[in-house]
Amino acid sequence: MVTFAAVSFAICHLIAMGTGSSAAGGTADLEGEIPRQLIHFVAELCRFALPLGVMLVGMMHGRSKPSSQS
Repeated sequence: MVTFAAVSFAICHLIAMGTGSSAAGGTADLEGEIPRQLIHFVAELCRFALPLGVMLVGMMHGRSKPSSQS
């Protein structure tokens, strides 16, 4: 679970970094800028929420398994 959480953080981080740079030039193309900003916002949010969710689900799943004590 920890590995999956780390991989999901890395993927969202790369997406956030890729969409983070603003367009070069004096005028910004609002048609392309708004979807890029939305993707960047979602990636920033998921960068922390997705790994946290993975860890919580993993802990809940681990607690629900019956222990195999002999």
